[in-house]
Amino acid sequence: MIFHKQTKFLIFFIMILASGKVLVANDWEYWSHFEARGTINDRLDYRVSPEFRFKDNFTDHYYSHLEFMLNWRVNSWCTLSPSYRHIQSLPGIDWITEQRPQLDLTLKWKMISMVGSDRNRMESRIRGKNTAYRYRNKLTFNLPKLRVMSTQPFFANEFFYDFEAREINKNRVYAGLDLTLLKSVKCSLQYILESSLKSDTWNNTNVLGTTLKYTF
Repeated sequence: MIFHKQTKFLIFFIMILASGKVLVANDWEYWSHFEARGTINDRLDYRVSPEFRFKDNFTDHYYSHLEFMLNWRVNSWCTLSPSYRHIQSLPGIDWITEQRPQLDLTLKWKMISMVGSDRNRMESRIRGKNTAYRYRNKLTFNLPKLRVMSTQPFFANEFFYDFEAREINKNRVYAGLDLTLLKSVKCSLQYILESSLKSDTWNNTNVLGTTLKYTF
C-alpha cells in the first residue's frame, strides 16, 4: 500500500515536470548550485553556497553569486535566516556587482503525507548608489520519499514583488528530486520555468538546475 501511494506521487510529479515542455519558452539555462552546511548548536547552523548560471542553451556564463546564511530554528515549525549574497552579473557588455542583504522567515507544516514550507524573503538589492527592495515568497511541497536513494520529489512556486514597480514581475515554478548519495552528501535535480515581466510582456525561460549539498 505504501509503495502504491509513492508510485502515485511519482506519477503526479512526472506530470508536473513534463507539463513545462509544452510551455513556450525563449531560452534554456543551466544553474549550478553548491552548498556547504555546518552545525553550531542544536538550533543554529550556517550555510555557504556559490552558484553559477549559464544562458543561451548553457553556453554563456552571465551570473555568479556567493551567499552566506545563518539558520536559527526558533521552534519546530519556524526558522529565521539572515543572509548576505554577493552577486556578479552580466546584463549587457560589462559585469556589474550587487550586494544583497536578505532576511528569511520560513514556516513549515505537515499535510497528510506531504511536508509544506512557506519561505518569506525580504531583500535589499544594492547596486552602487542605487538600492531597490523586493519581497519573495516560495511555497514548497515535499512528497513522500521513494525507496531508491531516499529520493524525494518536490514542487514549488515562487513569486517576486518589486516595491518600486509595485507589481509582481517574476515567477518561478519548480519541479525536482532530492537524492541522498551519502550520509553527508545530497544532490538535487530540478526543472524551473521562470517567467519575467518586461515591457508588459511575460517572457519564459527553461532552467535545468543542479545542487550538490555537503554537511559537516
